[in-house]
Amino acid sequence: SENRKNKKFTHFLKEARTNAKMEITSYLIQPVQRIPRYVLLLKELQRYTWPEHEEHDNLVKALAKAEEIATHVNERKRQIENMTKTLEVQSNITGTFDSLIKPDRKMIREDVLIKVSSGMFSSMKRKERVMFLFSDLLLWTTTAYQFRGKMSLAAAHAEVSKKIDLGLEISSSKELCLLVFESRAQMDSWIADFKAGKDYAKKVRKRLMEVRKRTIDSKRGKAHTLVMEAFKTLEKDRSSAGSAENLSAHASETGSTG
Repeated sequence: SENRKNKKFTHFLKEARTNAKMEITSYLIQPVQRIPRYVLLLKELQRYTWPEHEEHDNLVKALAKAEEIATHVNERKRQIENMTKTLEVQSNITGTFDSLIKPDRKMIREDVLIKVSSGMFSSMKRKERVMFLFSDLLLWTTTAYQFRGKMSLAAAHAEVSKKIDLGLEISSSKELCLLVFESRAQMDSWIADFKAGKDYAKKVRKRLMEVRKRTIDSKRGKAHTLVMEAFKTLEKDRSSAGSAENLSAHASETGSTG
């Protein structure tokens, strides 16, 4: 805030932007873009380094680490892109609904489909809906993006409808969502994406459970260490107190003997 009030600094920034070949954001992304180049460079170095060379093992380790970092960066980039897309979807939808933003949620696709619902006297109502498929959630709106409903996919499964041609029933113990597609290819694509989303959600839950377990184990380990240290301190204090009593008793005996 102080720099913004500084007119000389503001003028310097304007001149720098005018004379710069690229925006500062372009420079900030360069370190990330260099990682794949390092991977390629290390691969070439390893290729031309014979196994008996003293640096060969170090090259293998460096390449493995660089590939690990590249994978992590790409994964984080995909997560940010997915979250940005989810934010965009959320901002377009009107109505009252819970936030769509969750760190473990992945948006998979958006399609305009026919949603079938039961009406009066067992009649079937067909309405055009915008369907949003997430890894753990199915949400639908009107074509004007007005919120109309959602369904948790945690315990849901999908199967081809026996009642309606090109229909797909997505159901759980409490809910049923019947969708109608334009073609078999579109329906098959949805089924594949539905399964991929379920697999992703399953992996995320497993990873979260592992993180929680490590956290609990770490806390238990720390608690055990603290308890052991407390016992050691207590034993040490007892030993010190015992030594002091022995010295005092010895001094008394010496005094009485004298």
